[in-house]
Amino acid sequence: MKTNGMKKFFFPLLLLLLISAGILASSTVSLANDDDKGNDNEAKSFTVQDSDPEHFVKKGGISNDHLVNTSFPVYVFITNNGQVQPVSVSYNVDVKLTLNGPKSKQDFSLTILKGDTYGTLNISCPDSGTYTLSVEGKLDGKDSEPEPWTFTIGSTPGSGLFIEPDHSSIPVHGTEHLKARLLIPELHIDWDVTSLVWWSSDNENIASAGNFIWPNWDPGLVTGVSPGTTTIRASFLFGMFTGSAVVEVSQPSIELIPLSARINVGIPFQFQATYTDGISPDPIDLTKDAGAVWTTSNPLNPVTLGLVTPMDSGTTTITVTYQGLSKSATLTLVQPILTLSGTKTKINVGESTPFQASYTDATHENQDVTTVVDWTSGNSGIANIGLHTGVAQGVGAGTAVLRATYGTVEATISLTVVQPSLTVHLDKTRVNTGTTVTGKALYTDAYHDSGQDVTLSANWSSSATDVASIVAKGTIQALAAGTADIQVQYNSLNAVSQLTVVQPKLTLAPDHAVLGIGASVVLQANYTDADNVTPLNVPSAEVEWNSSNSAVAGVSLGTVSGLTPGSAVISALYLGVRAEAPVTVVNLQSIQLSIEPLTAAVEVGGTVQFSAYLIDGEGNKTNVTNDATWSSSGSGVTLSSSGLATGVSVNPLPVTITATFNGISGSAALTVSTGGVIWEAEERP
Repeated sequence: MKTNGMKKFFFPLLLLLLISAGILASSTVSLANDDDKGNDNEAKSFTVQDSDPEHFVKKGGISNDHLVNTSFPVYVFITNNGQVQPVSVSYNVDVKLTLNGPKSKQDFSLTILKGDTYGTLNISCPDSGTYTLSVEGKLDGKDSEPEPWTFTIGSTPGSGLFIEPDHSSIPVHGTEHLKARLLIPELHIDWDVTSLVWWSSDNENIASAGNFIWPNWDPGLVTGVSPGTTTIRASFLFGMFTGSAVVEVSQPSIELIPLSARINVGIPFQFQATYTDGISPDPIDLTKDAGAVWTTSNPLNPVTLGLVTPMDSGTTTITVTYQGLSKSATLTLVQPILTLSGTKTKINVGESTPFQASYTDATHENQDVTTVVDWTSGNSGIANIGLHTGVAQGVGAGTAVLRATYGTVEATISLTVVQPSLTVHLDKTRVNTGTTVTGKALYTDAYHDSGQDVTLSANWSSSATDVASIVAKGTIQALAAGTADIQVQYNSLNAVSQLTVVQPKLTLAPDHAVLGIGASVVLQANYTDADNVTPLNVPSAEVEWNSSNSAVAGVSLGTVSGLTPGSAVISALYLGVRAEAPVTVVNLQSIQLSIEPLTAAVEVGGTVQFSAYLIDGEGNKTNVTNDATWSSSGSGVTLSSSGLATGVSVNPLPVTITATFNGISGSAALTVSTGGVIWEAEERP
């Protein structure tokens, strides 16, 4: 892009700075794109640029340094407005480009493929002057807002940085020295700044550009890397002046004439070798060039300057090497040869394919003897073949060697037989209810080694539609807890993948509570779902807590406080899942603790369940069995935390069973014997 029309007072100052500096170090400045993240929800649009697609330019743009009737690439990106990186879409996007020039109008079309972020095409402008390039297409089902990009073609050279030559062709590994000239006519400046600018290539994989830095120390030296076309750019004074040139890199090649020959032993044969650099249309004869190296795969058939003196029958490879390039030709000496071929060497079980047999000797070349030879199969369990037809049929999966015999000559060819298969893959096999699961069906056979995506062609079904429902091919909706087999059918093949659906669950521990006025208890919320098989202890701050009767019991961050006698339900909400725990608040000052039964007897190994109740002055009973602390006065009884007593050893005297809740205690008696229950009463005797 050339810089013109700079204010005249700036140039003397610029020149003075250049002269006083003595040496001008070339440098480039990267102008950082806005780092705003934009909004993912904004509409998508197109961005156009002509620079290296690996370096996306947020606002796009086409430089003004392209020439008339010279092709250059244009890259069309898909972007979210405000984003600093291009985006890809899940569908093909058809794009129309309109190029308006001084004397003409051209329309172009391209398709940005699914999963790609851009598409590319080459354009050229037939006249000099100002052009606009606009883009339109549908994004997310909506027509994009067309935005024109304006640029100039073939403008008259004026002030700016010019590259000489502006278009060149070199072979791979070839070089071209480009020169950079700074022209400022109004200051009478015509300066060779080749060693002062910063050289760069839009595509280093096609051609590289050298700078005055280690290890090259050769500014402007362009080296061909691989075939293609790229733009070499020069930047001067931190991008104040820029210029570019187009470099085409061609692939040199060598050819052998002929590439194959068939002769008799003892008759010399002359090969001819030519070299083409990919630029000049006329090849160079290398046959007797001292730089060309000839080799043979059979020392008994030596080659000198392309002349082969054959002394041994068989096939010999003649190779010529020149400047790192090699080309080989096949020389066949008279020897009966049977060659087998087939249009297919891999088929499905049950399919048939024909093979051909060709016979070559001194008087016959590739004579078709398919129906004359004797055909046999090395493994009839894998493939059979007709004795005089050459038609093979796949029987079972595997590889069979097919053999053809013609007189004393034999030849073999391998046939691989594949059993078609169908597999179904789910992106998740364990999900929560309400989740949408994506599935893919892959069909593999002799022609699709890596699997053909047949998701939309196959038939999908669910073994439990109340658990998981097929809403579209490859799309499954998880409905209720349970297990469903997702079944796919294609080409008489079936495949199954099991899907487990989990109903997210929230529980509270403890799941109920009895507490006195002024007392408190901490509830822990535990969450389980498809991803959390082991209950997840949810931090109280992440749970929404509520009390059904805040006058009786209040709750804050999982801590429940007893306020007045009564009942309340404490609820917890997490990720849309609710759990509840009943809470009873009692006035401990007017309550006594009662244990039922008051007396009991069991044999060794027997059990009895004791229950603890709070009884207020009006006779109301509140079960606190699981909230009380239980203890036993004797070693002959074990007692669980929920009041279950087990006889361990004989104890003729009753053991006292005690339950304590918030400082209030009650007791009962238990006797352990060898004869089962002795007596039981509701009241102490």
